[in-house]
Amino acid sequence: MTTSTNINFRKDLIAELTPKLLPFGFQKKGNTFVRETESGLYQVIDFEIGRSWGSTANHIRIGFGIATEEWIDSLNNWKRPKILSIADCEIRDAYCKLISVEDKTTWLPISNGADIVTAKIQNYILHTVIPYFDKLKTRIEIINMWRHFKSDMGLLSGRHLLSMGILIYLNQDKVEGEKILTGLISEKKDNDFFMTAINKTIGK
Repeated sequence: MTTSTNINFRKDLIAELTPKLLPFGFQKKGNTFVRETESGLYQVIDFEIGRSWGSTANHIRIGFGIATEEWIDSLNNWKRPKILSIADCEIRDAYCKLISVEDKTTWLPISNGADIVTAKIQNYILHTVIPYFDKLKTRIEIINMWRHFKSDMGLLSGRHLLSMGILIYLNQDKVEGEKILTGLISEKKDNDFFMTAINKTIGK
């Protein structure tokens, strides 16, 4: 559970950030900010409040990620949510090795004070998150970065070949995309999740 004080802090934080992120194209959606940089490509920033027990109690962290309609359709096994969150993103900050550990925001103690925490979060978004997002505004940019950095760019651990095979097949090169996907079949033939996604994509 989270306390009402922490929920109110997040509400105030989002209200403070809204006019500052609007010029960058981010729209407030519930407790997240979402920017659609091309049709069906979404960049998401959200804010997680720590549970009332354990080491993250009374802490907040930023999460960010990228989702596309292709990934949502092929890889999410639940109904498409009205408001996207990091859980719907195939690229996530937690897996991104291109952002140094020193630059990453971990859990920030709310007890440090609203002004201090808000300033740190704003600085992180403006100087780390948005510059990273700006390199990945199109599917082609995502594909090109993947060619250089593979899973280091933040793709979900263990399935970057699956997600990129889907994106390439549906957007750029069906031959290359199919080669990537069919190359996974022998290794993942007993994995229902992989096989369903591969068959659904190649069958389109």
